[in-house]
Parts: sequence; structure tokens; C-alpha cells
Amino acid sequence: MLMSDVDRPWQITQTTGVEPGATTGGDAALARLPEREEVLDHLVIVEHFVDDATCDQLVESHRRFGRLDATSDNALGLGSLRHLDPAGFDRARSVLARMEALIRSRFREAVGHDHAVLCALTAGGFQHVLHADNAIVICPQHGSQPEQLVHAGCSCTDIRVAPNHTPWRTHSALLYLSDAHTGGHIVFGEGPNVYGRIYRKELAPVHGLLVLFPSNELYFHHTTVVESGVRYSMNCWFTTDPDHMSSFA
Repeated sequence: MLMSDVDRPWQITQTTGVEPGATTGGDAALARLPEREEVLDHLVIVEHFVDDATCDQLVESHRRFGRLDATSDNALGLGSLRHLDPAGFDRARSVLARMEALIRSRFREAVGHDHAVLCALTAGGFQHVLHADNAIVICPQHGSQPEQLVHAGCSCTDIRVAPNHTPWRTHSALLYLSDAHTGGHIVFGEGPNVYGRIYRKELAPVHGLLVLFPSNELYFHHTTVVESGVRYSMNCWFTTDPDHMSSFA
């Protein structure tokens, strides 16, 4: 079921920053930032989105046909399961269909999936760096690398938001499949400049937990390092652009 914004075992911390209605400067000054509550309302968290058996079966698909190393997220494209693991492929397609239905219900948008993978993060290895899924923030003085902007404490008023290499993505979904690990949290709201001052939300992944959110600059996110075990997830991106909708053909 959909969860309200209250304490849960997977919720670590939540803090706030700028006052509602603050402006960002530059191009973004033409529009006011949304209220914190509006931003958080579109960060959809669903506990037990799938049952334990589905989680275990998807993890097993990755164990059989994926890889484990410390230099990447070990992404296994779901399309590759069509012939390798037909049952796993059908299972993943069913989960994707449920995600699409939730996006239609919650955001009133008809979407198709653009890309979907099973991922595995190993202890002490790869972690996702700070990013948004369809946008970048550019500062004439400090550049466009999010972590560089944060490290520099960029508060310049002439920043602008631009499309990144996947501008067609409208919604992102992370379904966590395991909890026999420590670390590997996902952290939202620590973006560059004003996009790091609206809110902060840190979640500890547990099996069956779905985190669904718009792919834009209000939802910069990164992961903390996995401290022990392997953290499995199904990472999915959706679009309203028919030219970028995949059918696994």
C-alpha cells in the first residue's frame, strides 16, 4: 500500500532547508520552487509492492545470468532474459506493468518503460554518484558536475537547468529486492545549489520497497556504499515519448 510520510524501518532521516517559494536565480528564477510538501508528495514510497517470492525469483535471475564485480552496478538488462530466463522475463514484465499503472494513477500520465535492469551492488564497491535522471544543473563558475557543485558550496544565482543525455525520461522507479545487506541507502535532496536545500530523505532499502519519483532536477539522488552483503534492485525508467518506449523486441 502507499505509505504516508511517517517513520518506517526503511526511513533514516529527513530534514528541510530553504523556505517555501524561494527562487533559484538564473533561468530558474522565472519560476518559483515548489513547496517542500509538493516535492515530497511526488516521492512515492510503497512498502511490499511485490511479495517476497517475486523478490527472491528476480534476485535468482540475476544470480544465474548476471555478474558481480565491484566496479559497476552489474546491470542485467531485462530484455536479455527473454530467451535466457523466460519465466523471469515474464515476471519482470508483470512488475513493469504494475509500475506503469501506478504512474498513471498517481501522476495522471500514460507512460511506457524506456529501460529496465536488475542491479547488484557489492560490499565496498560501486555506488551511484549524485545525479538526476533527466537533467543537469549548470553554473558558469562551477561547472555541471553535481558533486563538484556541492563540494564548492555553489550558491550562484545564474545557474540554469538543462537536459542531460536522457531528457525523455519522465519517471524513475527503484524496486528493492533484498535486505541481507547493510548500507546501500538511497539519499534524495542533496543536489547542487538550491536543489540541495528543499528537503533531504534517506531510505534504507528492504525487499519489496518501491521508490517512484519524477526524473527531474528536484529529485537528485545518490547511494551510500554497501557495507556488507549484496544489495539487489530492479531499476526502471519511464517516458511519455513513444519514440523511446521499449517493447523488449
